[in-house]
Amino acid sequence: MTMDITSTSGPLAEIAFRNSIEREPSHTALNNLAWILHLKEQHREAVPFIKQAIEMEHASYSSWDTLAVILYELEKYTAAHTAVDKAIS
Repeated sequence: MTMDITSTSGPLAEIAFRNSIEREPSHTALNNLAWILHLKEQHREAVPFIKQAIEMEHASYSSWDTLAVILYELEKYTAAHTAVDKAIS
């Protein structure tokens, strides 16, 4: 039996992504950790992870989308709108 670690916001997923980032950071792991933190309503903590993901892979629409959602939750609507534009361009 396998577990899709990205489908849960539980502590196991968060720990796994944090360990992965420590060993070998990737934009995917950073984006997924930021999303998990978003699901836990830890938006401010998620920001540095998603920004690092975008720095690593500027063309990643999923990272821009994650950033947009997080910025929206932080009531930074103009910045969220800009991030959405980058996600769909």
